Amino acid sequence: MTGSLGDLMQLGSREGVSWLAGAEELGNVIFALVQATSETNHHPAPGIFLLSDGGFIDKIGVAAYTLVEYGAEWDGNELYDDLIDEYSTPPDDIANGHRVVMGDAPDFESRIKGYVVSVSAAQEIFPGFSFGVTGHALYSHFLMRNGGWLEETFADSAHLHPFQTENDGIGWGYGATVGLLYRVNNQISVGASARTPMTITHDGSFEATSTLDGVGTSRINGEFDFTYPLWAGLGFAYRDFLFEGATLTGDVHYTRWSAVDEMEFLVDGESLGTSELNWDNTMQIAVGFDVRVSRSLSARLGYRNVPDPVPDDTYDFVAPQSQKNVVTLGFGYRQDVWTLDFALEYYMGDERSFELEPWEWYGHNKQGKHLDDLIVPSLAFTYGF
Repeated sequence: MTGSLGDLMQLGSREGVSWLAGAEELGNVIFALVQATSETNHHPAPGIFLLSDGGFIDKIGVAAYTLVEYGAEWDGNELYDDLIDEYSTPPDDIANGHRVVMGDAPDFESRIKGYVVSVSAAQEIFPGFSFGVTGHALYSHFLMRNGGWLEETFADSAHLHPFQTENDGIGWGYGATVGLLYRVNNQISVGASARTPMTITHDGSFEATSTLDGVGTSRINGEFDFTYPLWAGLGFAYRDFLFEGATLTGDVHYTRWSAVDEMEFLVDGESLGTSELNWDNTMQIAVGFDVRVSRSLSARLGYRNVPDPVPDDTYDFVAPQSQKNVVTLGFGYRQDVWTLDFALEYYMGDERSFELEPWEWYGHNKQGKHLDDLIVPSLAFTYGF
């Protein structure tokens, strides 16, 4: 039996320019700098895994674990503090019209959670060669909060109203994974696995709120689809590599992200709006090194390259994505019937920069420079009965 717990912490930042075109009615376009960092929230990812001899089947396993736990949250008042200052004028300054911001700035948030319950069976077909299959039931929760500004103008003044939208939904999906393992000899093993795509219909809701009368909506119930894409991997392990007690591992992962092409919110079969995504397929390469320091203690080092599936055209800072170099440090401590494993992953994101023309700024959340790093500590405890 193994129990595990990870924690994803997003470290995002944005530096650029925002603007408000509506102020042109009073003779001004408002430009403002954006310098903000995302909230450092915790995203816990628990898991439990049970593996047993299966009698006529070599191995049977049952697991409940976190497939994905990701998200970012941005404080609107930090994103728009300069815009609010630039827009606002004191009551006695009406040279360009009296301008007032009504209420707090909209917040931005993305969150996607995927929890899986799995049942597995594995059988050795002939000496050294095993085949396994796993069935999955996936619970998915998806949340997106966005916002913006609406201007209400008068003869000699204007009010700037925030608006906030929220799209939230949950759903269940089902899929399977198949795997092969071949032990070439006592030192070298090669394996391959593939997981089917899972398109989940989320029962969701949409709501818009604003301080401007007549703009907000009551909560609308509907549905939207999101696809957890096809995933396939090929890997190897080389024991006693270079010296006794050292293990070298390597693998290649392919993810068919092109299945994530759009998200459309439907109410009674009618579209409320479609968000184009058009993600790209990716290939990851990873390598790891495990050294047994003593009878009980092992030290580990790993690296992998994580390509970015999100193209420039559909990038959105609310859910920041970038190509990342990932470094992992860890250790394992063994006793007769139990093992404790710890790992610390640091995702170093490449900077994404967008230099748009001023007339392209409105309606986009990407002008300027964007960075996003991740820190993921994890702990696992295994006990053998």
